[in-house]
Amino acid sequence: MKDEYDFSQGERGKFYSPDPLGAAYNLKAMSRSLAEQIEFVATHQRRQEAEVLAEALRAGLAEIYQDALVQAFLAGEVSRAWMVEEVGADRLNEIEQRRDAFEKDLAGAASILAARAHEPRPPTWANGRRPFRPETSIRSAGGPTGRVT
Repeated sequence: MKDEYDFSQGERGKFYSPDPLGAAYNLKAMSRSLAEQIEFVATHQRRQEAEVLAEALRAGLAEIYQDALVQAFLAGEVSRAWMVEEVGADRLNEIEQRRDAFEKDLAGAASILAARAHEPRPPTWANGRRPFRPETSIRSAGGPTGRVT
């Protein structure tokens, strides 16, 4: 890599695009089904494809924002009052009920695992495998060919 580059011979505005979505907006680069959906909506609503795509991105961003809000609330990073303002009281009650049900299920699973921790386990070798028992080996049972050796 050079210490200095000479841009005196460069062309001003060579990569400028008046399209607000820039060079990244290319329906051919998207999956066929997504491109077809955008074209269909644009045709039937008599709108430009860029407008339809921008609206779809905003709708997706709103959903991602809602999910991030829920995660922040569950982590204790957002106050309850702020969540009521952002998502509404009914949605917040639903989130809290789901959280409580999950915590109850998690506590039940933890108690089951704790009870199983005290059960005796079959003997194992140091590497974690069970000891070899010749009476249950494949060869004594006839093996894959059915012949007993």
